[in-house]
Amino acid sequence: MAKLLCFVAVLLVASAILAEAHTAPAPTPPTGSKPGSKSTAAPVPAPAPSVRGLIKKSATFSLKCIIHNLADRSLTFKLVIQRKDAAKAVVAKAKQWTAIGPVTVGCKVPVVQLYVTVKTNKGVVVTKSFPVKLAAFLKNIVPKSSKALVVTASEVKSLLGGKKLVIKVGRKVELSVAL
Repeated sequence: MAKLLCFVAVLLVASAILAEAHTAPAPTPPTGSKPGSKSTAAPVPAPAPSVRGLIKKSATFSLKCIIHNLADRSLTFKLVIQRKDAAKAVVAKAKQWTAIGPVTVGCKVPVVQLYVTVKTNKGVVVTKSFPVKLAAFLKNIVPKSSKALVVTASEVKSLLGGKKLVIKVGRKVELSVAL
């Protein structure tokens, strides 16, 4: 416990030293000037504009949804942006790759919906949807660029003896459907 407290204290001191080292000192007035006279010191440069301020809300980028179906059955995927179908529904055959898009998405759209339709072992067609937060998966959204969103579908045996369909976006599990 004492080692942990000592380690935390060392980290705090080191971060304080680094923070102090990265701050610029205040500009000093030129020497030899009289108190009432105007000096011709160089102006302080303005800070660089942030990238967030440069992206216009009306800017767009291209999004392609790449689907890797590792399941033993065919699945149907549909991409919906702002309650409108972005593209036609795509059937992902068993053990195959497929894609939706490219679709034009506005930079002001933070979330898209992905609908998945699967036929269960009992013959019932189940449709589930889940939101995909684009900011979490697509870092550095630049206007007029193209981005890819990778979706993986696989079947996993559950503890109760049945199977589940697991949908992942990137490495994060987004949806689980009992088959």
